[in-house]
Amino acid sequence: MKKSRTIYRPPPPRLVRSRKDSNKEEEEEIKEVVGGTNYLRRCKGTEWSVAESIPDELLFEILLRLPAQDIYYESRLVCRKWYHMMRTKDFIHQHLEHASYGLLYIDESHDVVFISAREGGEGMDTYKLKFKTRCAVWCSCNGLMLEYQSSFEKNIYYYVINISTDQAFRLPLLPYFLCGRQFSCIGYDATSMTYKVVVSCQDRGHGFAIECVAILTVGVDKSWRRVCTNHLSVLGRHTIMSRPIFSEGGFVHWNKFGGTEVVTLNLETEIIAETPPPIRYKDLLGEKINCCCLSTGRYLSLFLRRGNLVWEVFEMKPEIGEWRKLPNICLEGQKGRIIERVGFKFKHDSISIRPCCWLKYPEVLAFFIENNSIIFYNLITCEIGAEKLSVNIYWHGVTLHKNSLIWLGGS
Repeated sequence: MKKSRTIYRPPPPRLVRSRKDSNKEEEEEIKEVVGGTNYLRRCKGTEWSVAESIPDELLFEILLRLPAQDIYYESRLVCRKWYHMMRTKDFIHQHLEHASYGLLYIDESHDVVFISAREGGEGMDTYKLKFKTRCAVWCSCNGLMLEYQSSFEKNIYYYVINISTDQAFRLPLLPYFLCGRQFSCIGYDATSMTYKVVVSCQDRGHGFAIECVAILTVGVDKSWRRVCTNHLSVLGRHTIMSRPIFSEGGFVHWNKFGGTEVVTLNLETEIIAETPPPIRYKDLLGEKINCCCLSTGRYLSLFLRRGNLVWEVFEMKPEIGEWRKLPNICLEGQKGRIIERVGFKFKHDSISIRPCCWLKYPEVLAFFIENNSIIFYNLITCEIGAEKLSVNIYWHGVTLHKNSLIWLGGS
């Protein structure tokens, strides 16, 4: 029988507690993690003499390089010294900064699979996390993800989860007149230091459906609020019904696949606006242009296909809504190496390939391949890595992700 997931609520602001209360809270947490038996040991004895001789600063740097799920399930339970060090805000946030981006997707067994490029671009690492989900992966922010589940009552339940630590927090239900979509996003507003969830909706409270956006501040709001979209064009309102993209600058973007229209929401001001495309529509007439938008981290990049393996690239700064031309990306000279890495014979000597996400901007870019493969390409060293997936990634989706120890309210 499958064990039900514990639903956590964001912890309250830190209070001044006595040492006795702190120790009691610590013991309860340890018992929950290790199944009722306290395996936590003090760093004493001959077997710990080498570990104790390591300076705290050096030990801190070593532990930062461990994967998040290894820290949460194993390393933090080694001894009290490690446990307390790994619980500090400084360690949690520095661990996030040291973590590398990778790709996350759900396989046929509902296991969460993480793929990352090795240091230097030579090869790829793939492993499964100790987490199962019934949903597609759509978004990630600082290691936190958004999971949704539909019920028989046609309600959609949204959860903020950390897949490395298996912590989850259920969000309030949307109002009955707002029909939520699976296209949702979680982002971080650095000004208020809060996480906000954004959901594309249809407002049916007026007898007819109106495309709109609902937003909620996690751990603060008890109900959703609607973002004003009355000023958007018809095309803009249709665009917000697509998959959102979060950038680290505190912006959420929408770009309908194949189009150049971009709609941007500022998480701080909660104002939504349309950004004109970098190329006039009349310049696109007569051409078969395939477009897609990817987050570069802080900004947004737009790819315009100019050939089978050639893309024109633009970068947008959301603060001012202006596009800047970047060097074109051409993989024509790498076609033979791509076919060799993927191990797939393409029809008509052509490769169906499209950009997936930036793993390290502007150096490492990931691409989808038509045979359910992903390649990582280093634009500077020309190193190529490939991974064959077990599901149709065009439909299941992948997302850019960092495994972290971040949780709500205090960390």
